[in-house]
Amino acid sequence: MGCCVFKDCSSLASVTIPDSVTQIDFNAFAGCGSLASVTIPDSVERILTNAFKSCVSLTCVTVPDCFIEEDAFAGCSALTLVVPICGKRRRLRVAALTGCKQIQAK
Repeated sequence: MGCCVFKDCSSLASVTIPDSVTQIDFNAFAGCGSLASVTIPDSVERILTNAFKSCVSLTCVTVPDCFIEEDAFAGCSALTLVVPICGKRRRLRVAALTGCKQIQAK
């Protein structure tokens, strides 16, 4: 998924990323204020910096076994649950969830 492909798309409410995607690039969904839910398939190996930054309505993300870069979900203040699918590749960078004050991980 390319850099800034849906950046600041105010009407985007939910996303199911296709299985053909292996990486979610910088700022791909940054600033999508209405984005409430995202389903990320197992094919995704990397979620890059600021990919979902400031998606203030985002409440639930299904996270695959992947590398999650710093600030990937920064400023997602409504995010309360990340449902991890555990595996060998999982890496969550420090500050990947900066500003996510209500975060709970399972």
